[in-house]
Amino acid sequence: MKELGSADAKKVKSALDRADKKGTIEWVKPLLDAFRDREDDALRERMRDMLSSVKLSAAEDIFIEALQNNEYKEVQ
Repeated sequence: MKELGSADAKKVKSALDRADKKGTIEWVKPLLDAFRDREDDALRERMRDMLSSVKLSAAEDIFIEALQNNEYKEVQ
């Protein structure tokens, strides 16, 4: 999960591939953090797609917490 915030695009892509295949609810918060901190590019778009496909009921608390946190204001 740490690689999600890496400056190395290959490491980020590898982490996203792992999240896509083996991801659990524990990946949502690190994915939100990486999405918030990443410049607009294809990897950020992929993060957006992955976050939008998460079942809301499973991640509801994480999304609500992020929406209430000023650190995520730009993402809201």
